[in-house]
Amino acid sequence: QPTYSELFNVEVWYSPEDNDQVLFNTSNITGWGHSVAMSKNSIGHNGALRFQASPLIQATRVLGLSTVMTKDFKQLDYAIVVGEMGRFAVVEKDKKMFEVQVSTYTDILTIERHNSDTINYCLNGKVFYTSATKSTAELYFIAIFYDAKAQANHILMNYDIYGDLTIEFNENATEAAVNGITRAVSCQGATKTVDLSVTNNMDLKSVKTLTINIPDKR
Repeated sequence: QPTYSELFNVEVWYSPEDNDQVLFNTSNITGWGHSVAMSKNSIGHNGALRFQASPLIQATRVLGLSTVMTKDFKQLDYAIVVGEMGRFAVVEKDKKMFEVQVSTYTDILTIERHNSDTINYCLNGKVFYTSATKSTAELYFIAIFYDAKAQANHILMNYDIYGDLTIEFNENATEAAVNGITRAVSCQGATKTVDLSVTNNMDLKSVKTLTINIPDKR
């Protein structure tokens, strides 16, 4: 979950049971620039910003990733404008790029960076728009609220959604334990080939190539 360098008329709530972070606009004033949250941390080369914003709430909000800290949504590099009654749009530096229909408050919207420079927008894990503008710069999360008392839920940031996984066993590990761990590991994403290597205490390595067939989800 992100931490924040600056909060202007925005409170951060936490729900430990749901691992949920909520941003709530405390301002009674309607208009841009009165309520803004800016993250202290940025996403990694292959990172993601995820959030929920109910389509049934008639409140305009902009949540996105930006290279600059700003209260002006027109400066955001990659953003989703949450409008009224399910009207959501991808907006990049004040230019509308794509509209998407969000039907329930449980829908998850994601802005992700893949392959270190490609920006994808996803709804429930499925890509619906890929930005024509690539970026390798530091991207910070910024939320800007227009309507008073508006909120955004389930704010999550992943700093690197790809990477190597290393499991180190101690000297008491049995073959059954090692096999049990490898069977319990799962992977999310598109169908892919995974190289699995096991090294024993004499530094002898055994390598097998596995093909993991899984649904295209995140």
